[in-house]
This record gives sequence, structure tokens and C-alpha cells, in this order.
Amino acid sequence: MSAAHWIYLIGLAAIIATVVAKKNVIAIAVVATFVTATAYAGSAVTGLGAIFNGAILATRELLSIFIIIALVTAMLGAMRGLGADVLMIRPLRGLFRNGHVSYVVLAVVTFLLSVSFWPTPVLPLIAAILLPAAV
Repeated sequence: MSAAHWIYLIGLAAIIATVVAKKNVIAIAVVATFVTATAYAGSAVTGLGAIFNGAILATRELLSIFIIIALVTAMLGAMRGLGADVLMIRPLRGLFRNGHVSYVVLAVVTFLLSVSFWPTPVLPLIAAILLPAAV
């Protein structure tokens, strides 16, 4: 293994340790990317370019998911404002007998939604409509 591989593994371990410590990983990830790319290419300019290329790639891959989450969150807020969430839950209210049953119903509905629709992080937000009725 080359020096770049070892630096990558050390950076990965540092990121995992930071996540376990519940701290912000952005600075460590940027430094690890820079040092790894610099060690791999032998040029600090390439290391700096790797940071910007990583940011562009992450934006290209994740921006659509962020937009969907923002739109669904806004729609959920609008539904709550109109009281539509209460109307949607009224037929399911009888299923929520106690905490254990409520948990299972929420899990099953979330699973069915994830099978029926594109499974994204939005599904927990959709299941959040059911949470007030479950409590």
C-alpha cells in the first residue's frame, strides 16, 4: 500500500472517531481529502482541486435529494396549517391502541410507502404525519 492509502485510512478513522464523538466532520473530511490527494498526486494544487471536485460531485449527486426533502417538509407544514393531516389520520386512529401497536403501525406504513414509492429519506417525514395520531 502506498502512502496515499495509509493517509486515506487514517482520515477515515479520524472521521469515524469524530462521528462517534458527535462532532462536526466537515473540517476533518476536507483536510483528509486534501492530504490524501496531495500524497497521491504529489502536488498541493491537485490536492486543492480534489476538494473542489469532491464538493461539485457531492452537490451533483445529493442536491436532488435535498430539494425533495425541503419540498416535502414544506408540504407537510402546509398540510398541518390546513388541518389536512388530522383528516388523513382519522381513519387510522382506531389502530393506535397503545405504544407498541402504534410503533408497529408506523413501521408497517413507512415500509409500505418505501416499497410503493422511491425510497428516500423523505419517508420518515411522511411517517411523521402519523406520529401525532400514534401519541
